[in-house]
Amino acid sequence: MFYLKEFFKCLKYGPFRFISFVLFTILLVVFFVQKDLLEKKIREHFSEEIITPHFYALIPDKVESKKLIEKIKT
Repeated sequence: MFYLKEFFKCLKYGPFRFISFVLFTILLVVFFVQKDLLEKKIREHFSEEIITPHFYALIPDKVESKKLIEKIKT
């Protein structure tokens, strides 16, 4: 009974905090229920940007870049 009374007291004296708490709780539950769907959508969105795999490397002047490029290609 104590917790229920405190629950309604929070609702009465802090409606914005209470509404935001309920909203974020619902969003958290939806996130965990729909985790696979959200993960799939995120992967689809970011996989479109990367068409070919590539990377950037800093190579010192002493290393011949053409030989290194040939090694990486094979």
